[in-house]
Order: sequence, then structure tokens, then C-alpha cells
Amino acid sequence: MRSQEEYLHRADIEQAIQAMPQLKFKLYTSQVSGDAQGRLTIDDIPPAVLKNAEIYICGPTSFMQAQKQRLVGSGVDTSSIHKEVFGPDLLEELV
Repeated sequence: MRSQEEYLHRADIEQAIQAMPQLKFKLYTSQVSGDAQGRLTIDDIPPAVLKNAEIYICGPTSFMQAQKQRLVGSGVDTSSIHKEVFGPDLLEELV
């Protein structure tokens, strides 16, 4: 999401945090403000999590290519990376 104004499920997440004290939650948005920490980067994810995770990325092709390159460089197996294209790049696949 771009900003905290787009944070639609705040009450649900706050309720989950109260019910599960071990739950860790970080809010990432395109625009840094308040509790939001800016965009999530691979450096924000512990290596042990990356090694055992199924990773889903979506967005424009150039964004996904850059993310895949960083993931593979961090030791993530390509079979664990799943992609979904959206935006004008999708038109190239349809034509």
C-alpha cells in the first residue's frame, strides 16, 4: 500500500496482536510516515525465513526481475519464487 490511509484492516490486525502476544507485525508502505517503515526489502527478512519460504511477487516486469535477482542472490531457490504480472507489461504477453 502507498500510505497508512490505505491500511484497511488496522482494527483486525490490532485485535490479532492482542490475542497473540508473540505475533510480530511491521507495516510497510511506499510512503514512510508514522508507524510505516517504507517499502519491504529482502534485507528486512531473516535469512532463515527466506531459505524456507515460498515467495510471491507481483508488479511490473522490471520490478519483478529486480526482486527475483535479489532473492536468488540471497540464496532463495528459483522454484520457490512465484510471479504475477500486472500493469502495462501484461499487454505484451496478450498480444
